[in-house]
Amino acid sequence: MNQGLKSYTKQFTHNVSGVGTLSFNMCGAAENMHMIIPLITTVGHSPISLSLIYNEQDKDVDGQFGKGFRLNLFKKLTQTSTGYEVLNADGSVDQYLAANNYYNEETGCRMMFSTDSDGNIHYGIKDKQQNKVNFANFQDEFPESYTNNYNQGVSMSMNQGKLDAILNKHEDIVYLEHEGNTITFIYTEDASTIILKKTVLTIKDNRITNIKYYEGALTLIGETEIIYETNAIKLK
Repeated sequence: MNQGLKSYTKQFTHNVSGVGTLSFNMCGAAENMHMIIPLITTVGHSPISLSLIYNEQDKDVDGQFGKGFRLNLFKKLTQTSTGYEVLNADGSVDQYLAANNYYNEETGCRMMFSTDSDGNIHYGIKDKQQNKVNFANFQDEFPESYTNNYNQGVSMSMNQGKLDAILNKHEDIVYLEHEGNTITFIYTEDASTIILKKTVLTIKDNRITNIKYYEGALTLIGETEIIYETNAIKLK
């Protein structure tokens, strides 16, 4: 059972200076280890803040960012015979059951439905503060957008089932470039071609092995190496 990083779980947390955060759940069947590695954050209003979440229970589950890793914005909606399920970036699953009027007591959120003029059904999850996650379909591994009660937030652009770009309403954009065995997150603003920041992931044998952080396009300001062993994962 994967309880993820939910607030009610008892986690032992350890900060790895300059690299990220490790969280350990030592409770029986829920025993797990998560690792959060920051990637890139925009500046200004409604910032786009991206990080990778490694989930030891899902260490062999492959995805856009290699085995075991999901981007923090990951959230996949699935329809079931009893309602809907949402798989989160940390590997936990939230259920919205028809029997409970699509309300989840744990998250305090309710599944919402609307129909546009073309008859298409749109799905969303809304909490008591009117923060909302909007889904475009059941296929994508990312929602269409996250918005708060001030109508601020971020939206995701998908290309052939893969995350292509993240945007906010202040003309900040982080787009992804896939080339060979690398994925590069590139931050620009105001539709400019000037690169303000970038982060480069190197993937080998379907696992992230190296992360490099750049100020601008060329100035290397940090690097993390990830080493996988039989019963361990090392960062340096």
